[in-house]
Amino acid sequence: MPMHDFFVPEKSGVRLEDCYFYHTVDLPGVGTRGGEWDLRGKTREYFGGLEFSGKRVLECGTASGGLCFELERLGAEVVGFDLSPEHHWDLVPFAGLITAERSDDSRRHHIGRINNAWWFTRRAVGSRANLVHGTIYQPPTTEPEFDVVTLGSILLHLRDPILALTNAARLSRDTLVVTDVAVPPGQESRMGETGLLFLPDPETRQPYETWWLFSERFIVRLLRILGFREIGVTRHVQQARHGPMNLFTVVARR
Repeated sequence: MPMHDFFVPEKSGVRLEDCYFYHTVDLPGVGTRGGEWDLRGKTREYFGGLEFSGKRVLECGTASGGLCFELERLGAEVVGFDLSPEHHWDLVPFAGLITAERSDDSRRHHIGRINNAWWFTRRAVGSRANLVHGTIYQPPTTEPEFDVVTLGSILLHLRDPILALTNAARLSRDTLVVTDVAVPPGQESRMGETGLLFLPDPETRQPYETWWLFSERFIVRLLRILGFREIGVTRHVQQARHGPMNLFTVVARR
C-alpha cells in the first residue's frame, strides 16, 4: 500500500498548552517557542547542503516538525514520520529501574504532546505536509516512494540502528541523509575498527535514552553495504539547549 493510505487525519483544536516543542520555532501570531534544538536558518547545513526543491521527502523522526516545515519551505513535498502514543520508545531496559518519567503512561503523554506540537505548528505556518505514525522497525510500507529519506539524530536512540537504516533505505529511490552526533575528541580510540561505541553503563544506569555513538566511517560503511555509491560527509555545529553540539551529516546516493 502507498504511504498516503497511512496519512494521519488532520488534528484540529490543538491548544498551545498541550504541546511540547522539540525544535525551536517562530510561530506566526504566537512568537518563538523554545525547544531542545534550535536549528533555525541551518536546515540546509543540517542535511548536508542537499537541494530539496521539487523533491518528495520522508523525514523520519519529525518530532514537533521544526525541520519538516523548513524542508517544505525549501520546496519539498514532505511527509513526517514518527511515533504516536501507541508506540514505545527504545529505552535501555536497565533492570529494576522504573521512574515516573520512564513509565509507559508518562512516555505516552510526552509523545502525544510532541504530536500536538506538530499539528499546532502545521496550522500556524500554513503547511500542507502530512504525518504518518509508526516505527522505523516496521514502516507501514516498504515501497521506494521518496526521492529523499532523512534520519536526523535518531539512530543513536535506537536499539537496532542497522535495521532502522536498512528499512529507511528501502523507502528511498535515490538519496538517504543521516545526521548524527559527532564523536567527541578523545573518544575515537575507544571505538575500535567498527567505529561504534555502546553507551549504556550498568553501573551508573545511564544513559537510558541513548544507545550508541557512531563514527562517520561506520555510517558510510553501512550505507555502502546497502548499495549507496556516491557518499559525502560534512560536519557542522548546531545549538542544543545545553550548548553547541558537533554533528556530522552523510548524504548518500545510489
